[in-house]
Amino acid sequence: MRRGYGWAALALLLLALLLFPAAFPLPHPRHVMIMIFLYAMLAQAWNLLGGYCGQISLGNAVFFGIGAYTSSILLMWYGLSPWLGML
Repeated sequence: MRRGYGWAALALLLLALLLFPAAFPLPHPRHVMIMIFLYAMLAQAWNLLGGYCGQISLGNAVFFGIGAYTSSILLMWYGLSPWLGML
């Protein structure tokens, strides 16, 4: 594959991501897309550690779960904004 196609594919992907909220104004498809990206990020971290480095590490999954649990507790019990909970 030539080098120019990679940049074109990246530009097309970024354009699709920018147009996604306008194409799907309902919150459910947006939530599904966010969850897909979150799990893709976690899978990529597993791929880097387990596939390329040969290390078995459950630490990143544990930190992912602790962060999700903590931000949801801050939202439900203390009414803190989810944006602040992600910090």
